[in-house]
Amino acid sequence: MSSSLLKDIKDYYGTLELADPKLAATPEDNSQAIEQLAISHGYSCRACRYLTTARDNIVRHWREAEHGAAEERWTNVQLQSWMGGHYARYWIVRDDSDSNGTSDTANAADATSRSAMDELIAASQARLEEEDAVRLRKGDLKEEIDRDSPWVKRLGWVRHFGSRDLINIHDAAQWLRARAATGRLAGRQEDEEEARERLLLSHVLYKQMSFRMSITFSRYLTPTAIPSSS
Repeated sequence: MSSSLLKDIKDYYGTLELADPKLAATPEDNSQAIEQLAISHGYSCRACRYLTTARDNIVRHWREAEHGAAEERWTNVQLQSWMGGHYARYWIVRDDSDSNGTSDTANAADATSRSAMDELIAASQARLEEEDAVRLRKGDLKEEIDRDSPWVKRLGWVRHFGSRDLINIHDAAQWLRARAATGRLAGRQEDEEEARERLLLSHVLYKQMSFRMSITFSRYLTPTAIPSSS
């Protein structure tokens, strides 16, 4: 998620008024359970509205409140609370078996919240795309690139390269050309080495053949007698 989109979300929720869960009003008893909150098994005093999730607490409450003798002193219920621990303030929620489904009102509120968030995200993405298009256009003008010209459209340049950095593409092409040139140079160097080896070999063979031929010719030569002087 981009920082700009995150800022828009924070700004949106910053306009909402959040109540302190320690002071916020609790829903009415036997209301529909809130999906985002945990449901706890608890006890409800039959003589007053004392609610707790601990059996020891309900027993102590009945004894200390002096409600008197009763055959049924409390009932098992499902409880929810905004907060836990010392700040817990419970209310009774309907059992799933007693509910016909999620409340239409809750569904409508949830759908409205999702719709507002979707619209916010869509608007932020549209704005980011527009900013990218403007930034790309400025870069094109600076590099003297006209993506709207008939020649560019006919070549399909925009469709092929999109918003990729043309400078990086140019550098990559230069690297490929340099690599090809280096390969050709290496090939020429190998050819020159082979030519020198062939020349050296032919020179050695020539000297060997000359030496052998000189020996062969010497066998057929007759020494000439030199007359002595009288």
